[in-house]
Amino acid sequence: CGFFFCLQPALKKLLQQGFVFILLICMALGTLFRSASTFLQVLMDPNEYDKLQTKLFPSFQRINMDILSVAAIIIGLAGLYLLKKNAILNVFHLDKKTATILGVEVEKEQKKILWAIVLLTSTTTALVGPMMFFGFMMSNLAYLLIKEYQHKWLFSVAILLGFLSLTTGQMLVERVFQLQINVSMVIELVGGLFFFYLLAKEVKR
Repeated sequence: CGFFFCLQPALKKLLQQGFVFILLICMALGTLFRSASTFLQVLMDPNEYDKLQTKLFPSFQRINMDILSVAAIIIGLAGLYLLKKNAILNVFHLDKKTATILGVEVEKEQKKILWAIVLLTSTTTALVGPMMFFGFMMSNLAYLLIKEYQHKWLFSVAILLGFLSLTTGQMLVERVFQLQINVSMVIELVGGLFFFYLLAKEVKR
């Protein structure tokens, strides 16, 4: 949230480039920060490094129970807010110009929606740890599976896909890999491949 707040002065220019551009920047910065974090961890004592590495990887066995109730409230409120914005998100699905003609304050609404997304992302990160590609993968899978512009249905499908993906991933980690790897590794591998698939698909258009 703090990092996103620092981006506010440049947010107007970023929004003009579109959400895809912002997503790519965020993913690149996330990779950069993770690489820098890994480099600093290597300089640490090996025992301390192992302890920290265990805490940094997302895990559903080590959910932060201290903030679970607060996280549930934040996620619930942010989710309801996005559902309330269903009509505006549907208009955004057309294009920016059409949304403006229909009376939507595009930049103002985009900022509000981005803040809701940032709150959801930061809350889930604090709860279980960082998970790259997961939200990106679920949202794009929802768009691919249902040819529907109404976001209330897209949200429902994305949530269902997320639940099924996490459940399947956790089951594979526990039953097949015997907890030798983390569920985030499976998600990031599949998510990375899916990301390159979408890039290749866009290049062919």
